Amino acid sequence: MENHEQRPDDVERHARGNSRAGARRRAVAFALVFAAAFGVRLLCWRDARFEAQKVQSAVSQNYRHFARLLGENGAASFYDPSSTTGEPDLLGHPPGYSFVLAALYAAFGESDTAAQLFQIVCDSLAAALVLLIGAELLSFGVGAVAGVLAALSPQFCWNSLTVLPDTLAVLPVLLAVYLLARACEGRAPLKALGAGALVGVSCWLRANALLLAPFMLLAVPLLFARGRRARPALALVAGAVLVLAPLTLRNAVVFGHFIPVSLGAGQTLVEGIADYDPERRFGLPDTDVELTSEGWARAPRLALRALQKLFVTAVFLPLYLAGLFLLVRARRWRALAALLVVPVYYLCAQSPLHTEYRYVLAVHYFLFVVAAVALHHAWLAARRVLNRRTAST
Repeated sequence: MENHEQRPDDVERHARGNSRAGARRRAVAFALVFAAAFGVRLLCWRDARFEAQKVQSAVSQNYRHFARLLGENGAASFYDPSSTTGEPDLLGHPPGYSFVLAALYAAFGESDTAAQLFQIVCDSLAAALVLLIGAELLSFGVGAVAGVLAALSPQFCWNSLTVLPDTLAVLPVLLAVYLLARACEGRAPLKALGAGALVGVSCWLRANALLLAPFMLLAVPLLFARGRRARPALALVAGAVLVLAPLTLRNAVVFGHFIPVSLGAGQTLVEGIADYDPERRFGLPDTDVELTSEGWARAPRLALRALQKLFVTAVFLPLYLAGLFLLVRARRWRALAALLVVPVYYLCAQSPLHTEYRYVLAVHYFLFVVAAVALHHAWLAARRVLNRRTAST
């Protein structure tokens, strides 16, 4: 009688083979989503790059000016109170984007085109990261759908062209959530430290995520097993503090005040009060700006334009709600915690402030994963119906 039982080493080899095959599949999908996102953004760049350069032109000029000062005076001048790099007028926004521009200017000369193409690459990576987050937390199919949605999104395309740090600030937040999602597989404190540091990097670009690291502690009980939560939680906050500390210390040295990142939060708070004061009882300024994108007229872009017209609230809000319902019904609490911690943070932290769509871009990358749950479930249901009909004929 033959013995069909597998030996332990055979089982281990089979598991390693499956793991390698899964890794290869994710790598191929990552490359395909990146290529699709890059192509879509290049089409948008060809049509709208000059219009995008005009968005918030005064703010963009402020970043460019800071970048020129860094190039002229050197990076060390950032900590020099007597240097023109420490002009108080430059404190309205975090300095990270100006450091990025200074590096691009040193490599390619002062060019908005270089900045736009760099941001296109980074936002294409962000779309591919959405795929990895969905695949890690839920399934490869959900991740693939979410990656395609992020690749095609007209909002992401447009914002990646503006000479502003809005899309760049999203990439480290996505990486932070991906690290936290993988932290349960081992080296949890180190990965949590990296996640916190990435949140700090995002704050160097935009201050919106200033309190995100401590807010993420709310998700820790669902991401880590009991008895293994304290060290990752401490590491998460420590990583953010370590990355932000040089900026906060610099502001204390150069300006003599405790300014964690920049003065922008105070400015948007004033504008936020004005948004809720239509009678202007407080006499506060309101500078809310609505952004629109144009220029999709050429024949090769018609199909893409038609697809992108579907990216509206009337289509995606039902998908978000359906995806949330399916995740709750399936009791996918860990996935829900990882996917919703960033949107809920922005809902709590940004709502009292003056808000533009570009301020909360990070929210939509995660909500696309939730929408992908509903779309993937609908696809599987349709395929089952089709298979039954095929089998019955």
